[in-house]
Amino acid sequence: MPPPLDQIFPPCPGFTEKDASDQDGRVFLVTGSTSGIGLELAKMLYGLNGTVYVAGRSVQKLNAAIETIKSQVQTRNGRIEALQIDLADLSSIGESARNFLSREDRLDVLVHNAGLMTPPSGSKTSLGHDLEMGTNCLGPFLLNHYLEPTLRRTAAQEHNALGVRIVWVSSLIAASVPRGGITMNDDGSPKAIKGLMFKEAKYGAYTELFATLSPEITSKKASPFIIPWGRFGQIPDHIQQSIDNGKAASFYQWCDRETKAYQ
Repeated sequence: MPPPLDQIFPPCPGFTEKDASDQDGRVFLVTGSTSGIGLELAKMLYGLNGTVYVAGRSVQKLNAAIETIKSQVQTRNGRIEALQIDLADLSSIGESARNFLSREDRLDVLVHNAGLMTPPSGSKTSLGHDLEMGTNCLGPFLLNHYLEPTLRRTAAQEHNALGVRIVWVSSLIAASVPRGGITMNDDGSPKAIKGLMFKEAKYGAYTELFATLSPEITSKKASPFIIPWGRFGQIPDHIQQSIDNGKAASFYQWCDRETKAYQ
């Protein structure tokens, strides 16, 4: 199933950093933010005076990203911090989470932006999981487990109208996955899917910025699916079916089981 045309050729962004409110005093953690969309989002949040944790595997790339952000973005009271984390290594995620929690007593928005696509066939994590599954699903699942209590505590104390949010980043491939959302007993064959056209990374960041800061999103109006470049969308029918028929619950249980030893 091809992606909808309005996602391949979306309208101009309706919500950018120029439309966002001041984020002084709020804390953001963005995984996979040493380059690409994550880096662009970190720039925007830092420019809005937020405290932004740039999270990634390489200390060298983290330091380079922070230098880039500071050299390109002006801020009145923003703060940028590095957090080393390897989402493909479940045994190390707890330590990274504790590192963050030792430095902050609140977390307003967690953006699961990090992702891996089409590594060499047969690539595995150190624990034997498929590398994409480990990096894109199991690692973020475990990180979320460690940070959820702080997110909940921040939400209980939060008086900002934007509230506390968790953003899980997907892609156009969500419109092209197997019927039912996931085939639990078949790894399939890795394929690279290239779009008809590409945009600058900042456009993808606008989608994430909308999910992170848009006042249109409230507890009474929270779409589970945000589409480019920051619009309310609908979960594809075949993904919704996986929720309705219990496959999503089965996948959640599998993630919980696979990460249990590291929780």
